[in-house]
Amino acid sequence: MRASGRLAKNIFRSKQMPLFRKTVVPLVFLIATTLGYHIATYQFALLRIAEEFSLSTAQVGVLAGAIFMTQIFVPVIMGILADRHGKKPFIFVGCALLLTSIALFFAAGSYPAMLITALVSGAGFGTLEALYLSLMADVYPERVTRYINFSQTMFGVGAFIGPLIAAAMVRAGAEWRQVFLPVLIMQVCAVIMLVFTDTKPAQVQVREGGVQAPQSKKSPLFVFRQPLLYALVLWILLYVGVETATASFANLYLAQGFNMPDDLAALGLSLFWVMMVPSRLLFGLAKKNHMKMLLLFVVLLAASAVFAAVAANGVAALFCIALCGFFCGPIWPMIFSYNQQAFPEARATASSCCVAFSGAGGFLIPAVIGNIGEGRALSSIFFSIAVVSVLMLVFAAAARSGLKKRGIAPDAQVSAD
Repeated sequence: MRASGRLAKNIFRSKQMPLFRKTVVPLVFLIATTLGYHIATYQFALLRIAEEFSLSTAQVGVLAGAIFMTQIFVPVIMGILADRHGKKPFIFVGCALLLTSIALFFAAGSYPAMLITALVSGAGFGTLEALYLSLMADVYPERVTRYINFSQTMFGVGAFIGPLIAAAMVRAGAEWRQVFLPVLIMQVCAVIMLVFTDTKPAQVQVREGGVQAPQSKKSPLFVFRQPLLYALVLWILLYVGVETATASFANLYLAQGFNMPDDLAALGLSLFWVMMVPSRLLFGLAKKNHMKMLLLFVVLLAASAVFAAVAANGVAALFCIALCGFFCGPIWPMIFSYNQQAFPEARATASSCCVAFSGAGGFLIPAVIGNIGEGRALSSIFFSIAVVSVLMLVFAAAARSGLKKRGIAPDAQVSAD
């Protein structure tokens, strides 16, 4: 409670920060909540989409990953431009793309049309995800880990309530397209807030621990020559593949593998997302960035996926899927935090690379896992998820070494404010 009080005081009561500067954090939290709500609602809707268009497991896997395909290249372009011309105009572009995708959901009447809609949605999603987190790092560079974890906590909250509200809407007679209307409302509110928000970076960039970050006027393209960047982005590629595959197939696994009713299957997906909240809060409030603890979470994630695959009944499988969510929780925000600390001179470019590889992982790995599960027991999906989780350890170790070479201790003391 004391830490939460200090957080609120830092954000809202600082006399040195103008009012429209203080709205950066609420804006970022709203965008994060919207994105979490959107992606989880999309994953909830996949089962209904599959039923409407008579899709195979492999086609569901492609559709689950399609929303990430445009994240492979669109955020990189937006990130480079944002580092050169400012982030605010390109956050508006991301909002416009996401709003357009909502309209396309209502117009889509076939599987190819759904694929196009998912591509547009992914372009907006990826642009916003790359820029809102680098915006937070620009304004609060000395507390980047804490605020990124808190913003991703809000992402988890949105992802938790999304399937529950969607299930309630479907029970009340809504079709699957209408479950995206709350996303439309939240996105419009974000656009209004963005108009009045000052997004200029802090004049002095300070790393966590109080060390001033090096200032440089070099081109943001220099990040592409850094080996550390590739260790981080390949780690995040595998992670997002695991996260997306687990979330996309959880509903299907519980509903078809254990004959669970829709409400319980939707609860499994919601629990996967909401269990990320406590683990992200844990890492956000921690006085150190515990890389060793993060690696332990990766191992336990793989173990939870194996237990989900061998679960004797639906309740046990649901519990294991929830555990997968808990151990997934801090991985993405911590990778992103290390990325932002390592490249303060080109945060939008570096973050867009993370989002691009996130898109690649979210597109490719669920599609591959879906094909592995085609014609086999659904449990093979979760065995595959466990294997990919173990592979993350290779790139995590490389990232840890690279961070130390750039003078960033993975277990560095963070600001107590």
